[in-house]
Amino acid sequence: MTLEAAIQFFITKVEQSKDKSNLPIYRSFLFLLQDLQSKELNEIQMKKINEKLNELNLDSNADHSKKALKKALSDFNGFLKEAFSFIPKGYYSGVYMSLGMSIGMSLGISMGIPFGMPMGMIFGMIMGMGIGMSVGIILGNMKDGVVAKEGRVITSSLK
Repeated sequence: MTLEAAIQFFITKVEQSKDKSNLPIYRSFLFLLQDLQSKELNEIQMKKINEKLNELNLDSNADHSKKALKKALSDFNGFLKEAFSFIPKGYYSGVYMSLGMSIGMSLGISMGIPFGMPMGMIFGMIMGMGIGMSVGIILGNMKDGVVAKEGRVITSSLK
């Protein structure tokens, strides 16, 4: 299945879908494929993408369950990340935020212990988590900006 054929396949799926629960997944696939089509990809990259689309077996006559479609979308996103270093929008913000929260909370607890066991620990944990989350979001947004300038961000919204 080529990229153009996959786009056309998901356009018809969106238009003809009777199962409304699959619509968000169809749209996510469609946005992702259209975003890939707008990127300047060479022939080797296009060949790898087409091979992966064939491997996902999306155009088979079998009805795809919501779970199977989510797995296919997740697999395709993982393939794009691994093969081409394409990442979803806001990827680093989420990663750095959670990393900042965990480091901030552990540092906050250790800094809060000298101020008294129950209240110092709680205050340190809250302050550390808030500061860590803020720093993580700032660093993640900076990293997301760098990746966006390199053109490695893909649009896929699975909600």
